[in-house]
Amino acid sequence: MKKLAVLVAGLVVGASAAYAATELFRASGAASYVVEKSEHGEKITQTETRFFEQALYGEHARFFKVTERAVYYTGLDGYDAKSVIESYTTTKTMFDTKSWTAKVEGGSFKVLNDDLVQVTESGCCGSSDRNMIMNAETGTQIVTALDGSATELEVPNSKIESRYLAVIQDEQAPQQKGTRKYVGSIGYFTKSKVKSVVRVYAEVPEHWGTDLYDYEPLVRTKDEYRKGFAYGELAKITLWSSDKSADVATAFAGLGLQGKVSLPSQTETFSAVISSDRFSKSLSKASSAIELEFLNF
Repeated sequence: MKKLAVLVAGLVVGASAAYAATELFRASGAASYVVEKSEHGEKITQTETRFFEQALYGEHARFFKVTERAVYYTGLDGYDAKSVIESYTTTKTMFDTKSWTAKVEGGSFKVLNDDLVQVTESGCCGSSDRNMIMNAETGTQIVTALDGSATELEVPNSKIESRYLAVIQDEQAPQQKGTRKYVGSIGYFTKSKVKSVVRVYAEVPEHWGTDLYDYEPLVRTKDEYRKGFAYGELAKITLWSSDKSADVATAFAGLGLQGKVSLPSQTETFSAVISSDRFSKSLSKASSAIELEFLNF
C-alpha cells in the first residue's frame, strides 16, 4: 500500500510539471459602447478589439490584433468605421515580432488566405461595398475590390503563386474617353501588385447612371469554381487544367471575367480574357456600345 501511494504521488507531480507553462505572448484590448444624443438621432459609438490567427506555425504564422471603432446614427443609413491593425510574426518564439501596423478606413476585418487580408467600407444607399485587400506580410494595400467580386486563381501542385480577379475601384481612370463614359474596371493581380487592368467605357446618355453588373469569372472545362462561403470572402477557381504547371504564361490563359452594362434600351456585354499572365486585347470582347482600355504593369 505504501509503495502504491508513492507511485500515485509521483504521477501527480509529474503531470503538474508537464503542464507548467511560461508566457510567450500576450495581446489584450478594450471594448466600449457609447450612446449620445445628436441632431440625427442617437449617436452610437462601438469600439471592439478582436484577434485573428492566420497560422500558428510555418512560414505563414501570423497573428492580427484589430481594434475597430464604428459610429452610426439611429436616424441615418449606414455607418462609418475605422480600424487599427497590428500584425505579429514569429522570429524566435510565437508571435514575438510586431511586423507592421496600419490605420485604415473600414471594418469587418477578414483573413482571406495565407497571403491576403481585407477590411471593408460598407456602401450606403445602394452603392458598392469597398473591400480593401492588403498583403498580409507587409500591410500594403493591393486593390480595393467592389462588393464580393474578388476571386483567387490557384494552380494546384505548382510553385506558381495565385493570381486574383476583381471588379476594382480605379480612381485614376479618366471619366470620359471620346464620346464614351467610364463605367468600371477589372483588375488582375498577385499578392503583391496589380499586373493588368481593363477599363470599361460605354455610350451612356446624359444623366443615366450605370455600372458593371452580373459579372462572373470565365472558367475552363476542367477547372473547379467555388464561390465564397460568406459575403465578402474570396471565391476560388482551382485550375485543374493547369495542374503541376510551371509555365506562368499558359497557366492562367483563357480565364478572365465577363459582365454586363445596362443602357436605356439595351444591355451590353463584355469579357476580359487573360493570356501570357495579363489581359489580352485580342482575346477580350465587347459589344458595339462598349470600348475596353488595357493597362499592363
